[in-house]
Amino acid sequence: MRSTWVRPMMVAFLATVLLSGLGGIPCQGDPLTEQKAKAETAVAKAKDDVSQATDALSEARQRVTAATQKAQKAQEALDLAAQKYTLAQQVSQEKTALWEEAGRVLSQAQAQEAAGEAKLEAMRSQVADYARAIYQDNMPMVSVAALMSATNTAELANRVQWTDTILATRQIDLDQLQAIQAELHEARLQSEEAQALAEEAKNIADEHRQSADDARHEAEKAHTHLLAALDEQVAAEQAAASALISRQNALTKKEAELKGINSQIASQNKTTNSGSSSGTTGSTSNSGSSGNTTAKPPAQPPPPSASKAQKVVDFAMSKVGGPYVWGGEGPKGYDCSGLTKMAYAQVGINLPHNARTQYSYGKAVSKNNLQPGDLVFYYSGPTHVGIYVGNGKVVHARNEALGIQMTGVDASPYLGARRLL
Repeated sequence: MRSTWVRPMMVAFLATVLLSGLGGIPCQGDPLTEQKAKAETAVAKAKDDVSQATDALSEARQRVTAATQKAQKAQEALDLAAQKYTLAQQVSQEKTALWEEAGRVLSQAQAQEAAGEAKLEAMRSQVADYARAIYQDNMPMVSVAALMSATNTAELANRVQWTDTILATRQIDLDQLQAIQAELHEARLQSEEAQALAEEAKNIADEHRQSADDARHEAEKAHTHLLAALDEQVAAEQAAASALISRQNALTKKEAELKGINSQIASQNKTTNSGSSSGTTGSTSNSGSSGNTTAKPPAQPPPPSASKAQKVVDFAMSKVGGPYVWGGEGPKGYDCSGLTKMAYAQVGINLPHNARTQYSYGKAVSKNNLQPGDLVFYYSGPTHVGIYVGNGKVVHARNEALGIQMTGVDASPYLGARRLL
């Protein structure tokens, strides 16, 4: 009875052991299988993290672009406000000079009128004294006594005529002096009116200058505020870029771990399926596989060439005279960083559409060492960029009024230059 059930159980047990050794029955709870599942989950999560970081970086770059555009607008407004203030200051200085000159003319007219008035008063006093002396016998030649002592009528008439002539001459002098004094008085009134008008013009010019100065200060505040905001957005973009690199590195690590696990599983399966009798063949196969997977050295990038710089310059020169379009990357128009972005795209370099971010690319180069194709940056920030084309010239999309121009390097406040080629 016992032998009837023991034998079948032993046969089943031996069959199970043999099948397990030959790999016909999978091993339950295999550590590599569990590691593979975990690694695949980790890779999927890492890819999702990279995707999210990529989206975050894209959004950060859009915010930087928007902040740069606002800062550029603020810079243009500040430049315009500064120009208006300079003009208002010049007008104010001119009106002040005219007012001061009118004041000097008025002072001279007042002094001349006062001197004429004193001279007129002295003449009046002399005429009165002269007439009084005649009638008080203080002038022997024309006194009453002299008239009465005339020996004949002719002598009396001569003496009376002489007296009248002297008095008439004095009266003429007095009348002429009064006419001159009237002219001096009129000149003084006109000077006062001119001085009042000049003072009014000066006050108006001073008000305009003060208003322009206030507007300039407000534009400076707005520009400073927007530059600070731009700095924050650039810092956020750099943080997002660092986060993306970190997550890409993490993904690369997870993929390498998964690849290693898959290699271990493949090696284990190969060993199990080939059996112990195929050791030599397996060794030969492994040797061949090793030879087939020998890594080739990566291709080295071509060295920079003058032809690339010429392509950048040619593209920029071909756009001279074209319109400035805010945020434009062509073909109907460009803004400053859009023009440089598309020029470098001709040689396979992808630049961000942002002057401040472009300033972090390449290597710094001095103004004296500029070469065609170098990026030239302007204003603090920077908020403007152009392409050096040689002979002290730069091509840049300036603004909506000027469009794309070729100017001297110092046409705008120079900040620095970068070389990417």
